[in-house]
Amino acid sequence: CAGFFKRSVRRNRVYHCKNRNKCVVDKYRRNQCRACRYRRCLDAGMNKDAVQNERGPRQPFPDRHMHITGSFGVKPEVSYVPPSIQIPLSNTPFQSTPSLFKLDLYVYEMAARILFYIVHWLRSIKEFQVIHVKDQIASLVHCWHEIFLLSLCEYKFDVPWMNLIHSADRSNAMGIKNLYLMQDIYNRIQQMNIDYVEYFHLKLLLFCRWVDTNQNLNERSLLDDHLAALEMHVHRTYPLQPQRFDQLKSLLSNLRTILSPEIQNIFFKNILGYCSIELILRNLYETVTTTS
Repeated sequence: CAGFFKRSVRRNRVYHCKNRNKCVVDKYRRNQCRACRYRRCLDAGMNKDAVQNERGPRQPFPDRHMHITGSFGVKPEVSYVPPSIQIPLSNTPFQSTPSLFKLDLYVYEMAARILFYIVHWLRSIKEFQVIHVKDQIASLVHCWHEIFLLSLCEYKFDVPWMNLIHSADRSNAMGIKNLYLMQDIYNRIQQMNIDYVEYFHLKLLLFCRWVDTNQNLNERSLLDDHLAALEMHVHRTYPLQPQRFDQLKSLLSNLRTILSPEIQNIFFKNILGYCSIELILRNLYETVTTTS
């Protein structure tokens, strides 16, 4: 959609949606509504100023937008506009591993950006606004690593698994075993070609298990609602794949076998330092609130 976005900006196009900005925008239906397609470009982080002034790609946030305690100072290159509906409109792909960059730098920078995107996404969900921020963080601490692994595929993060395995500590047999397990789950997710609606509900199903039932939201109701919505979407969108819904539920079970310390050790060991993941998530929440 880059060409469409550039043409729209340069020609000062103004589009209007007849469906209250709720059109589905994907590979096959992107030409049905230019207004929603243009909005999706903005949600994906496309920068109008960069097109108008021919300045090249968008720039990262200033330091003040990502001042994280310790060494977690990687700045995400994203210009986010919260969507008006709860289903995300895009899965912005990451570039493949840069040949001129060191492996560890690439992995840590991409991991930091994905963690930022997860918090940004969660803060945009309207039904969670009634939950106090500290309770949202407490819930996310329990499942961030599961959502993180799922998001690696959602955002098209080209994970150099074999490089990670070869560079792993050979004395840590369990760590290497978990790396192979993560790679297997990652490959399964990619092979399923999960769409953005499925990603949306899968992430919420992982998160809703930890929602405090003392809040104004009912945990069981949330789980049932999103599970039912996922099932309906799958049956309508993939009628020729009768096993797809069960495969997605099985995928959730597999994601829950991944442990938080293993994800931290692989993707964040040189970023977190002595900071806890809870502190990092809290700082990210504050950053997202400031920049939203």
